[in-house]
Amino acid sequence: MSVAKRPRIADVAKLAGVSEGTVSVVLNNRVGEHVRVSEETQRKIWGVVRELGYVANPIAQSLAGGQNHILAVFTFEPIFPIDSRNFYYPFLVGIEQEADLYGYDILLVTGANGSNNGIRHIYRDGINRLRRADGAILLGHGERGEIEQLLQERYPFVFVGRRESVEGNISYVAADYRAATVEIVQYLMACGHEQIVYLSSTRQTEASQDREAGIREVLGHRDTPDGVWRGEPSQLEAATLREYLAQGYTAFVAEDDELGHQLLTVAQSLGLHCPDDFSMAVLGNPLSPLIEVPDWMSFSIPRREMGQAALKMLIDLLKQPVEERSSAQRQTLRCTFKAGNSVRQR
Repeated sequence: MSVAKRPRIADVAKLAGVSEGTVSVVLNNRVGEHVRVSEETQRKIWGVVRELGYVANPIAQSLAGGQNHILAVFTFEPIFPIDSRNFYYPFLVGIEQEADLYGYDILLVTGANGSNNGIRHIYRDGINRLRRADGAILLGHGERGEIEQLLQERYPFVFVGRRESVEGNISYVAADYRAATVEIVQYLMACGHEQIVYLSSTRQTEASQDREAGIREVLGHRDTPDGVWRGEPSQLEAATLREYLAQGYTAFVAEDDELGHQLLTVAQSLGLHCPDDFSMAVLGNPLSPLIEVPDWMSFSIPRREMGQAALKMLIDLLKQPVEERSSAQRQTLRCTFKAGNSVRQR
């Protein structure tokens, strides 16, 4: 009985029609260091690798100064987003699709380190737990100190979502929340709504800053704080809505769906209805996957595309010499406007 031979790098090179050296450069992710290999050739090589079932020895690769061809995905959230209704799930779909295209394995880093604050940590006993992979894609918000430490180590990573550091050297793929918010507000104004209230959460994240920047770009809020309400959803009460309406405000823009739902709940307690008594919009996809949202005006975040772009960006970072990884790569993707039925023409 004959035993099938394990495919060798020479077999990959022969079927792909390239040299063994070219295959080695691609498999070790060294394209761009000393050799240029076209995207088409790289895809062809990875196609042959999958066809033959070629598997490199990761231990030998590491000892030779190569890479494992494994990328980590780490989320600071306490529960890893594997439910298809989860806000983060489409990001993972995009990451997986792009990883498959380039022949990378994905390592989901999910373990906690005993912290009771509900936030996961990258470091345990001073050790970077992402080091098992060549690089990492990060989701969510964690401790700034850990991100700064990753930067000091020059460990390659890409954030999904805009993140800033002291030196501005974090690579990320972001959604253009500012432009999407501008589009929402301009639409409301075109419908005759000159007096608009922005319902803002108390979060101080880059995404929150971008949304509010879009509000102020259009409205400026007339140099008065009256047009911005800030607080937790439970703090938005009937008296607040009644006062804004009495002052002549006709439209509300909520930062997220929790504030949007609270607005509708408060309105219902007053016998008011949207869009008959006021118009409204919500800035983005639902944060809570288990709650159905009304067909309100909003915009859709390109989450799957962001995941794909983040994976591609990380691969590009891995092609750079370590000493050049302090230069950040950044990409911003456009959101899709959704008119809904929560706005009435005045």
